[in-house]
Amino acid sequence: MRRKFWAVEARKKRTGEKPNQRASLALSFFGIGLVCWSLGAGPVRAQEKPAVKKAVAVDIHCHISTPEAEPLVRDLFTPEKEPFFRFATAETRQLTQQQFAALQPKLTDPQERLQDMDRMGIDIQAISPGPNQYYYWTDGELGLKLARMQNDRVAAIVQTHPDRFVGMGTLPLQDTEKAVQELERVVKELGFHAVEISSNVTGVDFSSDWLYRRRADEGLSAQQRHRPALGRGGVRVAPYFQRGT
Repeated sequence: MRRKFWAVEARKKRTGEKPNQRASLALSFFGIGLVCWSLGAGPVRAQEKPAVKKAVAVDIHCHISTPEAEPLVRDLFTPEKEPFFRFATAETRQLTQQQFAALQPKLTDPQERLQDMDRMGIDIQAISPGPNQYYYWTDGELGLKLARMQNDRVAAIVQTHPDRFVGMGTLPLQDTEKAVQELERVVKELGFHAVEISSNVTGVDFSSDWLYRRRADEGLSAQQRHRPALGRGGVRVAPYFQRGT
């Protein structure tokens, strides 16, 4: 007891603590807590750090397929019209057919695509028609019809899942007037903000006079995504599997 008494007296001299001050402080804190409780206020805590927002993962290179368009060109197609076949060996053609057969469900079924997106952590996809369905080798009238079919298909998927997909359109670049006509439609009616075009039109570069035509339309604008496709340099890579060159 003597040791405890001397320890208390020494603390009082060192800190200047007055008699019953520790008890008074304890009662004060208790009183503050009681008032807070009576007012419905929660306990006072250290300021919490704001939650870190999750980054949104967006994949902009995502194609779909429109099987309904294939019957319209089945009787017109020949391998030399399509660069993917013209600049390809027999081995490459076989491998391409195998890949498309395996990918077809993913290219046509949005539900299967959504499952893959969730598995890979992809929040949003920018979907567009695949380059094998650009059909630049058709005439302008048929090309416009094919482009409309595919753009409507993209729009339908986006409308069904607006929180997971955004749309990019395709244009019949073999006919510049009809290409502009469809561009106006996909922007103004379908609400697209971008189109995907090839790096050439059946081997013709964009610097060519007939293709390099521009039309100013106030209030009409869309981003362009160039999808590389085999053009004049296709002969050099024909022995290799380079479909996207």
